[in-house]
Amino acid sequence: MTACFCAIPPESSAKAAAMAKMCASLVVPPMMPAAMVNLQAAASATAAIDPFADMAASALPLSKFTMPEVGFGLGPLVKIAAVLKLLPNKMALFDPIKLQAELDAMAKSIAPQAASLKAMASVNTSVMVKFSAMASVVAELKAAGLDPFEVDFAESVTEKIGSAPRPSWSPTLPLGLLPKLQFLASLPPLAEITEELDIAPGAEAAQKLSSMLKPLLPVVMMPSLPIQLMIKASMTMSMVENISENLQMGSPEARQKSAAMMRMMASANLSVTLAPPPPPPLGLPALEDVKIGMKMAKQGFISAKTSGVAIPELSFIPTLQAVLNMRMTLAQLTKAPPIGFCTQCGV
Repeated sequence: MTACFCAIPPESSAKAAAMAKMCASLVVPPMMPAAMVNLQAAASATAAIDPFADMAASALPLSKFTMPEVGFGLGPLVKIAAVLKLLPNKMALFDPIKLQAELDAMAKSIAPQAASLKAMASVNTSVMVKFSAMASVVAELKAAGLDPFEVDFAESVTEKIGSAPRPSWSPTLPLGLLPKLQFLASLPPLAEITEELDIAPGAEAAQKLSSMLKPLLPVVMMPSLPIQLMIKASMTMSMVENISENLQMGSPEARQKSAAMMRMMASANLSVTLAPPPPPPLGLPALEDVKIGMKMAKQGFISAKTSGVAIPELSFIPTLQAVLNMRMTLAQLTKAPPIGFCTQCGV
């Protein structure tokens, strides 16, 4: 999918803005709090059977990892790698002139969508947050094979829970280890960069990459919309997409069906008597990502020698991140078709 906004018709964005206004105008029904309690209870009880056991198997080995000496001087490069993962097409990252032209074209492509994006960023999301939270729980339940919109939902929850034993573990990590694990898990994209640029992993890799990035310091990205507005628009669009997808709120008939689900859930008698185990540590990274990061650490790519390398802080990275996130959420909400290289702006 292209990184620009050319493929999204302005009228589709206008419809998305209208959906946002509709979601913002929703009224919280009296039975919604009670329905949410039962939905969360069902989600917690069923999660205690399935993914929690898998998480236990992943969390315990993490606590036994022996950390090598790690330098944290690559933070800016990690941010760049994270942005590169979002780019659907290869950009001329190490050609300042071409990169500036691509960023200018991407920023210019936002203009036809600006009015709709401003409208979505300006809506009051206080009510939307509540409906989006419920939509997320519904999505979690559906992923577990349970549909709150079905009349036999309560019976299905009871049947799924059955007499399955609840794990009694509580994943704990040594103090200070979690941030290091999160850092290691953020490194795999750097392996892709070094491989693509034919830079061998090692203590000198950071210095080489730093030298390649310095010419990009003058590059800027200046879209017509402020970065905070783009972030707010992206958050709003994510909630609208979540609500319309999982609570079926796109039409009056669908909203009636959703209200019926809430009434049913508010009075549901769920056989959930056992409290779920405590959740895993917030932000616990995927075990596979940590293993890849550990391998890079052992190769010396992020050894203490790299901690003194000054990786340039490229000013366009936060803006590009906001633009890419906004493009992704708008494409999801408007059902924009995936396309390849854009023939209109070349991005």
